[in-house]
Amino acid sequence: MKAFLRMVQYDREDLALGRVSWTGLTPMEGRERDERSVAELKATGTVQPYEKEFLRKDGTRVPVLIGSAAFGERRDEGVAFVVDLTERKRVEEEARESERGDTARVHTELAHANRVATMGQLSASNCPRSQPADHGGSHQRSSRFALAADRAAASGRGPAGARRIVRDGNRAGDVIARIRALIRKAPSRKDGLDINEAILESLP
Repeated sequence: MKAFLRMVQYDREDLALGRVSWTGLTPMEGRERDERSVAELKATGTVQPYEKEFLRKDGTRVPVLIGSAAFGERRDEGVAFVVDLTERKRVEEEARESERGDTARVHTELAHANRVATMGQLSASNCPRSQPADHGGSHQRSSRFALAADRAAASGRGPAGARRIVRDGNRAGDVIARIRALIRKAPSRKDGLDINEAILESLP
């Protein structure tokens, strides 16, 4: 009894004053199971071990495993046990957390492998890497020829070509940044995609 009182944070004075009762220590959702265990004890003389929770004096809960057996046919005397499962529950939760961590690492490895494979396909096609740079070179040569012929101010080809160089340079930088993000070994992300915007972006 002393160990049980310590488990639920009460003392013998609380017990003598009637502050400790089986029903009072049991959360509402666990009382139906307790009623079944009483019926089981009366019918068979034993209660198969089952898990439940008790309410401590401070309002927290302690998980326990309980069972009981009656002496003889009268069922008015017997023995019962209550085992504190706090430590076991803690170890089980740590094991679940570890399993979740292992699963997350496996998903990260698979995502990285998929990204590397995709990167290989992009490198083989060579298009995403070369097109912006080729366009930038063409605009640069066009602007240089226009400036050399002193027709830039009149025709506007020089400034327009410069703007196109900056635009294609930015596009090339974006492509490189996305490729780096693709092969980076990091957890996968899920983002919304406007397919119309993606098509319009790829057209140039």
